[in-house]
Amino acid sequence: MKYSLFICALLLLASIESCTEKRTIDKGETFFELTERAENGDSVAQYLLASCYKNGTGVEPNKEKMVEWYRKSAIKGYDSACYQLGNCYMKGDGILKNDYLAVFWYKKASEKGIDKAQNNLANCYKKGIGTNVNIDSALYLYQEAANHGLISAQSNLANTYMTGTYTEQNFKKALFWYKKASEKGDADAQFYVGYLLLNGLGTQKDTLLAKKFLNMAAKQKHSKAIEQIKFLN
Repeated sequence: MKYSLFICALLLLASIESCTEKRTIDKGETFFELTERAENGDSVAQYLLASCYKNGTGVEPNKEKMVEWYRKSAIKGYDSACYQLGNCYMKGDGILKNDYLAVFWYKKASEKGIDKAQNNLANCYKKGIGTNVNIDSALYLYQEAANHGLISAQSNLANTYMTGTYTEQNFKKALFWYKKASEKGDADAQFYVGYLLLNGLGTQKDTLLAKKFLNMAAKQKHSKAIEQIKFLN
């Protein structure tokens, strides 16, 4: 019974944490068998074992072991392990914080198409974290991740065009990406779509459609949207 529960939990974990490749675990495999595969150099097993130590699946949580197995998997080039190891260095999770090494591993994961790594690396390029500021690279990576459908990247790209802080202000492009994020239920994006429509920025002014988006955001308890609706009424 204990092993069957572990197998179910691990299958769920593999499904949740998958990115560009299908993560599989042999039917009937126990934690000890997974460990054996990992110790024999299987990069997928190493990644899953790290995730077990991260989440306490079949074993007590252990951040040092988590980093150890993410590193082993990442060194073998496993995409999601590269991303997770980057996160560990960026957050100082289970290891000493190191922005430069975080960027190094985010780059590895980004090259393999991991959208979350692309978004995080873009943030680093935009703010000069662990690397020199490079707005062109930041915009390119945001675009790549946004095209994959990552909401945070769509919002980050929209915010960059909205504020014009890091690049030329472009309300039309901001509206395009806010709409993409709003379609997936992002409250901030819904508010800004409403705001742009209400003020005719990047598009023709449309008060009725603006109210629709503001109401969507307000239903999610977005404070600015609630205030705007009150003002309009």
